[in-house]
Amino acid sequence: MSIEESRILIDYILEHTDLNQSRLARKLNVSRAQVSKWKAGDYLSMERTSQLLKLAGLFDTVNVGWAIFAGSEENANAWYSYVLEILDDVEWGNSLKDFFQDMPDIYVGHLITDLCALGAKIEQLAPTKWCIDEYDEECWEPTPLASALWSVLDTWGQLRDWVDATLDFDDVMDGAESELFEVKSDIEWSTFELALGYVEQPQLTAIGVDETMLDAAVESSRQRILSSLHDICRIRTKHSLPITENYFQLLYLPPIDLAEQLWFRPAALGVGKDLIKSYLPYGQRLIIEHLEYSAEALHVLSKKLDRILATSRA
Repeated sequence: MSIEESRILIDYILEHTDLNQSRLARKLNVSRAQVSKWKAGDYLSMERTSQLLKLAGLFDTVNVGWAIFAGSEENANAWYSYVLEILDDVEWGNSLKDFFQDMPDIYVGHLITDLCALGAKIEQLAPTKWCIDEYDEECWEPTPLASALWSVLDTWGQLRDWVDATLDFDDVMDGAESELFEVKSDIEWSTFELALGYVEQPQLTAIGVDETMLDAAVESSRQRILSSLHDICRIRTKHSLPITENYFQLLYLPPIDLAEQLWFRPAALGVGKDLIKSYLPYGQRLIIEHLEYSAEALHVLSKKLDRILATSRA
């Protein structure tokens, strides 16, 4: 559990129950000073977290923020059904769908609480429908929340499909596997905020998302992903593994282009090529630079010939 979650959970208990810090300490058979340490960020085990969630009257989950938002396990389950119904209508993100099914408290909770952290005004009780008038097919229209969630999930799914396929790394040895797995996991989570940057802003602002906070979150995710992609190149180079893809495309191509790219797998170099070139052997970089120079020279020559021909015709 993060430092922030420890503090939030204990503050929630002190505010929403009849327990003060001393009585809470006695309930847990620890000192009052230990409760203060937990509030300050001392490690809180899963067993202690479960005890605190029970004392708070909340359901047991690894996602404390989600437990506080949903309030009850019954309401959390209603949210799972609601989001999974929307996700089922999304074309992309097969692996993402599996994670939502297998670990809904983590993924659904992450989706809803992170949007709330960006200012979204989402009611605590799970919606019972995701269209404005589900009984009138001619006037069928998704609610603002359903529309926003669908777009976020569709875009996030496109990014996750590309990450899962491109950063699969089936050629790694034991030494690099754990390093690359950790970096890939960081990228997978960061793609959520990156996906928000490609959703039409009116859809997000319609549910209360603050544009300034959104822009900051998207830029932060881009910087984290950029750093992680450099880490991947460094790890592969350190272990003498070839760089066969332009990983930096994740930051420069629209999500739909990345997802559709999986069907065709075009050449590795392209957008973001200067970033990926820095990890190529010196000899290969020289060859690429020579080819690029030759291509540019031919382009300039072609334009000059076109002007000469146009003048002669006149």
